[in-house]
Amino acid sequence: MKKISLLGIIAFALVLMPWTSASVGVGMSPTKIVIETYVGDVRNEEVSVFNPGDIPLDISLNAEGGIAPFTTFAVSSATVQPEPNHEQPIENGQRLMVTFKPTKQGVFTGTITAGGGPTQNSQFGGTVGVAAQVVMKVGPAKSLLDAVTTRQIIIAGSMVAVLILFIVLQKAGLSVSFKKKGRNRDFEDV
Repeated sequence: MKKISLLGIIAFALVLMPWTSASVGVGMSPTKIVIETYVGDVRNEEVSVFNPGDIPLDISLNAEGGIAPFTTFAVSSATVQPEPNHEQPIENGQRLMVTFKPTKQGVFTGTITAGGGPTQNSQFGGTVGVAAQVVMKVGPAKSLLDAVTTRQIIIAGSMVAVLILFIVLQKAGLSVSFKKKGRNRDFEDV
């Protein structure tokens, strides 16, 4: 009888004991992005990041693999609140813009990852992550101007500025000449 009473008290205590737990998770849509574009073109794609867990998450976006050099994010981190009904349609998800601007021709693959964990004010820990696969097929530039980079424009502009400087100096009556450094050829070695 004492054993049954003791087991009953333990069972009753366990039922009344507050259980603290939370589920965390992160989801992303779409899970695969296929892009066909040209060198120099800009493509914007929207990804939705949502939280099927119970507590708010601080997430950050990253590009990995062959797409990384061509990929930027309008917003690279956000706080995502949990979905109220854990069902579709997504209500609290974040829509984030991803920009692709390839600078060379080829087929590039990689992932866009959304990872993070509970917000700083949370009593819970842990990390979660999800990835969307990206395949980018990049053809040659449509025009020469699409393939020109900012660095090339700066170099060409600098060369034109130096040329204009030489012309202005020549019009002012100054001459500019270049002499090779080294041995003076007027004197012979003895």
